[in-house]
Amino acid sequence: MERLPDGPLDDSDQIRAFLPSAFRHRLCPDLVRLGSDADGGYVVSQGDVRRSDLLLSFGLGDDWSFESAFHRLAPVPIRAYDGSVNRKLFYRAAWQALERHRLEEAFRHLRNYWDFKRFFVSDRVHVRKFVGGPPYLSLGDVIRSVAAGKIFVKMDIEGSEYRCLDALVENQHLLTGAVIEFHDVDLHLERVVGFLERFRLRLVHVHANNCAPMSAAGVPVALELSFSAQPASDEPWCDYPSPLDRRNAADRPDIVIGYR
Repeated sequence: MERLPDGPLDDSDQIRAFLPSAFRHRLCPDLVRLGSDADGGYVVSQGDVRRSDLLLSFGLGDDWSFESAFHRLAPVPIRAYDGSVNRKLFYRAAWQALERHRLEEAFRHLRNYWDFKRFFVSDRVHVRKFVGGPPYLSLGDVIRSVAAGKIFVKMDIEGSEYRCLDALVENQHLLTGAVIEFHDVDLHLERVVGFLERFRLRLVHVHANNCAPMSAAGVPVALELSFSAQPASDEPWCDYPSPLDRRNAADRPDIVIGYR
């Protein structure tokens, strides 16, 4: 990728970010976007998904569009961990919409709850617990509890991902791929770079979540990183945003990534 010019971007609807060269990588030829066209969708390797025999998902909220799309592509068991998701989450959102006199939005939250109940059945299991180390479940314990050797990991756990990095490295031989949302990246940039150096799965996609701000040094505070167990590619260097990327928040500027 060519370094961005030092002057202002021509497109006023974009802002510029810079990352260390450790984040620079080559194209992955089989990337696909799974899930929402806004926050909650991720770009991953289609081959990694198809090779998986289990999806471990950490962090749901009220959006399981990634898990649903993953299951359509690879109908394998899913274990989704999120201690915050229950009936009250949806009913509270519906009640708040009613208080604002937004009847259609209230019905949407109620329908979302019933869709949640229909999706998480049989071997698609929602576990009402958090993962991320004490006082929560540890990622290592979760992986040891499942009988699978081809695991795809999706992780968006609001900062607890840093407590899981050692377990990801220790169990990387079991992983087909992973997508991890890193938070407060400006404060933990060296830890993220250290993880990239230890993690044998190769980086195949980088996306800056524009719901979060930029640091004064131009580092995105939230990054979505996708990894693949496939061998390294000889494809050209990638550019961002990619055609598969979408803005997490449609009303905020897109973030263009360069390297220092």
